[in-house]
Amino acid sequence: MAEKIGSAFTSKIICISDFEKNTALKNKIAPEDKLKVIYSGIDFSKFKQANKITRTDVGIPKDAFIIGNVARITETKAPDTFVKTAKIIKKNIPNAFFVMVGNGDLQEKIKLQIKANHLDDSFLLTGWVDNPNEFMNLFDVGMLLSRWEGLGLVLLEYMFLGIPVIATNVGGIPNVVNNKENGLLVSKDNINEIVMATLLLHDDATLKQKLIENGTKDVKSKFDIKRTALETEKLYRRVLEDSIKI
Repeated sequence: MAEKIGSAFTSKIICISDFEKNTALKNKIAPEDKLKVIYSGIDFSKFKQANKITRTDVGIPKDAFIIGNVARITETKAPDTFVKTAKIIKKNIPNAFFVMVGNGDLQEKIKLQIKANHLDDSFLLTGWVDNPNEFMNLFDVGMLLSRWEGLGLVLLEYMFLGIPVIATNVGGIPNVVNNKENGLLVSKDNINEIVMATLLLHDDATLKQKLIENGTKDVKSKFDIKRTALETEKLYRRVLEDSIKI
């Protein structure tokens, strides 16, 4: 209701993905000519400034196969599914290690879930960190298992760093991840699909390299923050010019 009311006083509404635009149309937030899709982007320069954290620094075995998840520890991001999946992955990949970067209202509950599944020695929960990229550099696989997502900026960061991604096929994520081309898509809360995707990346070096190369290329060509800023500036100028004509 707030969005519908706000749209009456708005010249244009920027949607960060095709999913966002379609959702706005479905819910009659505004007419289509008022909606403009401008994909969010990331600032590549910030990665040059990130410190390098080593496995030794955070107590991760040197031979570990690290599966990482950078997200708020909230219901939307499905941290419980990540832990359930970890339990099965660990049985298939004995040297698997799991890193959750972020905090949230479910943090204590997730700690208990990890303990109940006897995964304490295979998990690192960093809590809030100022620069998640420092930890991302450790990942062999980057996951985003959201139950809902507007776009999924962390996927762009994984890809830029050369980390193969596994993400849920929800919201705007398919605007970023093209299944088996630059990443792997799985169904929401489908533990079996997540496990199988992880095993595929662990066992198939050729596929893994293909996803890394395509992902890096795609994020550099489509999701540069400079492109986002330029498109936004052009839209503002157009709106201003139209208002002057009126």
